[in-house]
Amino acid sequence: MPRFIWQAVSTVLEKSLPIGGPALLEKVRTLLRENSFDKVFLATEDAEIFRLFMESDIRDEILYVPQERIDYSREENTDKMLSDIYAQKERDGYVETLKYIGILTLLSERDALVSTVNCGAFKFAVGLNDHRYEFANVYTPNE
Repeated sequence: MPRFIWQAVSTVLEKSLPIGGPALLEKVRTLLRENSFDKVFLATEDAEIFRLFMESDIRDEILYVPQERIDYSREENTDKMLSDIYAQKERDGYVETLKYIGILTLLSERDALVSTVNCGAFKFAVGLNDHRYEFANVYTPNE
């Protein structure tokens, strides 16, 4: 069975990731290499991070869910929660929540989890995983 590392990336109320996109990409490269993972599931709404990963040398190891991704550099998206951005676009909050819970469930069902934010989504996935992850790490600017 393939071994997966699940990369949850969030930019909630941040213009950029706490450790920055290139540093995050390097962390994921290192984790893939050192832990013999086969794939990375990239769960991000951030269009810039998605682009960075998909244009990288590990693009063939990346799995993802097709979805609209948010350009957080645009003024109308700056310092806003994802739910607020969706509300502006008149998206159905119920349907978006179901999609989000589905992705979190996927995050909880594999070998490891890394994130840039110790947020509710990270805690939800860890809780569903019930201590089966090989590791569940949150990377901050100092790591």
